[in-house]
Formats: sequence, C-alpha cells, structure tokens
Amino acid sequence: MTADTPKLTQEQAIELLDLLSSDDGFREQFATDPAAALLALGVDCGGTPPPCGCVDVLASKEELAAAREQFLRYFAAPIHMQGTVVFESGTVQAALAQY
Repeated sequence: MTADTPKLTQEQAIELLDLLSSDDGFREQFATDPAAALLALGVDCGGTPPPCGCVDVLASKEELAAAREQFLRYFAAPIHMQGTVVFESGTVQAALAQY
C-alpha cells in the first residue's frame, strides 16, 4: 500500500457497506464519483477514484449484503483498496474469495 492509498477504518468500512447495501442515493454517488462518496465518509482519496470504486456496473444491494462478512475481512486486510475491484456486479464473491 502506498502512502496515498486510502485506508478505511473499521467504522468507515461498515458505514460504506451499510450505505451500498441500502441507500440508493449513496449508491448513485459512489457509481458516478466514488472519491466524493468516500469523502462523505471521511476518507480522502485526493480526488482520484479509488481502485475499489472503478466498476462498470455496481453490484446489487443484495449481492453486497450477502458478502458482508467477506467485505469486513477484506477491509481489515493491509492491502485493501489497492487495485482490487470488489464492487463490480457479478464478481463480488470471486474478488473477495481470498479474504
């Protein structure tokens, strides 16, 4: 992880998962401007999209909720948000399989 790679706290990770699993407005913001969505949670990405936010189609609320425990392990890992696209529709389980 580089010094400019954002790292979420456990609280921020939980809030991110909660919002992506339930809040249509936040999901829309995350899909169009993930750096701004994360900044709203207190995570400064320096205005650049984090790797985890670079998706063509954001996974459904149900897909994200079903992988909640895997996401929490992912966000606890020291390398999270460093190149792994984990919110892409249809690939959540495979992307998180190692965590």
